[in-house]
Amino acid sequence: MCRNSRHLLAICGILLVAGCGGGGGGSSSSSTSTTSTDPYTGTCGIGTAVYALAAGSKALTSPSFTITAEADRTAFCAMNSGTSITLVTPTIDSSATSSSATDSALYGLGAAVLAYGSSATSTTGGAITVSGGTISTTTDSANGAVASGKGATITLASVDVYTTGAAAHPVVAAKAGTATITGSTTLTSTAAEVVVLEGAGTATITSSTLVAANANDERGVYIYGSTTSSSGASTLTMSGSSYVWSSSSSSASAFYVHNQITTINLTGVTIVNPAVSALLRVTGGSAGSVVTLNAVSQTLAGDIIADADSSVALSLTSTSSLSGAINTAATAGSITVTLDTGSTWAPTGTSHVTELNATTANFGSTAYTVYYRSSTTGLSGNHLLTGGGQLIQY
Repeated sequence: MCRNSRHLLAICGILLVAGCGGGGGGSSSSSTSTTSTDPYTGTCGIGTAVYALAAGSKALTSPSFTITAEADRTAFCAMNSGTSITLVTPTIDSSATSSSATDSALYGLGAAVLAYGSSATSTTGGAITVSGGTISTTTDSANGAVASGKGATITLASVDVYTTGAAAHPVVAAKAGTATITGSTTLTSTAAEVVVLEGAGTATITSSTLVAANANDERGVYIYGSTTSSSGASTLTMSGSSYVWSSSSSSASAFYVHNQITTINLTGVTIVNPAVSALLRVTGGSAGSVVTLNAVSQTLAGDIIADADSSVALSLTSTSSLSGAINTAATAGSITVTLDTGSTWAPTGTSHVTELNATTANFGSTAYTVYYRSSTTGLSGNHLLTGGGQLIQY
């Protein structure tokens, strides 16, 4: 049967690499036209893939792929706009190695699953949808699922993604790529950040579980702009999900933003983070950071820290609460805090805010002082808070 067409030859080659007729994948690759709708084994993105698609759509049910100690090798890769791969209950195990940790982070080099586009400004990306199944990687910089490039999309529904290598993240959206995580998907990393957004990358996470289990890591979710990134804001939206962050590092933060404009939307997310860690840490880098954190029906704990090249706008609505200090060192370029009726902030340390849009009724019992410069809600002057704390206008 495998003698009759190029399509079937390609599939038979893939089955051999997957271990259906031999060991782990070989290092050889074949080329194909980037307009062909046949799957092939060969170049995809800046690396190679066992199953690559450059045009058209393909669907596979229960594929099982194992990649063993091969450099820059991806299991499934879709590139070019309009190209899509659908995987139903796959089993993907990879110990691929990476020749460049930077290229793995930005372009998905050696990722288990890769949706790739060649541009961060033009829509050139392919799409991969995974429903059920497992994706696991065991080597450094071997990411689980990556969307790199504008138009590149990764959708995971009821998938378990597990990574154990350093700088190996379950999900990455880079160069304006988009990741959608839903349907009780579980993302687990034991030695790296669990979700990474670079540049104008976007991730939407619904009804899923994130586990960042690296006890020594300083970042659970990392959002950043690289020096090669084009301009553009990123967005992380999480709702109805669970995020367990277990670092014991004294400089750890559940969310870390560097050199990037981003919006973080949290709605009904259960966040379990250690008392030693900050909730949000923001550093400006070469271009500065601007972070908008919107919490809806959300319980938050931990400090918010920012440097002089960064600004943070925090909004607490729909009975949201924060237990933590904000800008304790008074280093931030700008901090705006807004609370609606019914939302509360219980400062756990001296805090410094540029603009405080709240009333004294928004504050829980605290022994600490909150310094604020201005307000758009009529708040002015100094006020004594329950517990002995104060609001002091400066």
